[in-house]
Amino acid sequence: MKIFIIVLFCFSFINSTHAQDKIMFIDGTEILSKVIEINNTEIKYKNFADISGPTIITLKKNIFIIKYENGTKEVFTENLIKDSPKNIQVETKLNTNYCIKKGNKIIDAFYGITFNSGPLFVFNNWPIPSNITNKYCIGGAFEYLVNDKIGIGAEITYRVKSGSVDDYRYDSLHYNPEIFKIDIKYEKLRTFAKINVHFYKTNKVDFYSNFGLGLVFERIEINQEPPSINYPNYYQYSNANRTTFGIKAGLGLRVYLSDVFGLHAELSIGGPIARIGFCYKL
Repeated sequence: MKIFIIVLFCFSFINSTHAQDKIMFIDGTEILSKVIEINNTEIKYKNFADISGPTIITLKKNIFIIKYENGTKEVFTENLIKDSPKNIQVETKLNTNYCIKKGNKIIDAFYGITFNSGPLFVFNNWPIPSNITNKYCIGGAFEYLVNDKIGIGAEITYRVKSGSVDDYRYDSLHYNPEIFKIDIKYEKLRTFAKINVHFYKTNKVDFYSNFGLGLVFERIEINQEPPSINYPNYYQYSNANRTTFGIKAGLGLRVYLSDVFGLHAELSIGGPIARIGFCYKL
């Protein structure tokens, strides 16, 4: 049994060794790697000891030979003529070509998804529309990255919910009911200053969390059209306003389709429960 385990270990070791690409630089340095891409001027690879780590980029002119895992070799003989070990330019670098970085300015434009509630919880002594004719929530945000992980900015959202409800009025003897329509419009404007923490990013994807503080402005209007014959002053036109302090927290994602343009989604508390839209880097 021990011999079987030892043989199995040796086989695994030999197999993993052959599954590596070996890069030899013209200064004699050798590294075990996994070659990803070779173009006219650069070679991109991952260190075999950290295969899930960052992609490393080096100039092609620094390489003498690559021995691939399948046994084939690629020799860059032209580099032996142009360069010698004493004048090699050490330009190997980590690939930090993330989709966002310090100094970026990002604009988001989005459509918000909200609960179906509205004036009921804010103006609970006012009638609630039963026939919704219009409902939407739109918004925008701006962010400036003060470093590679932290961004500061502002956000504004505007929500509208409007519709109508039928109301009934009777004469003094509770006869001859009159039915008339009351139009109701509810608006909410949220303004926040916020901070974003970008906790995971690649060259295309950006995950972040945020926290914001600000003000919430709400308004409701009620208009009776046409005016009631028997009750001409009943809710002919009324309105109410309210301003409160607001807090929001969210978890979001940006996926960049190009260097500057991408898609944006976020779940949040204190704002639209969900949002989808576009993002653009200035």
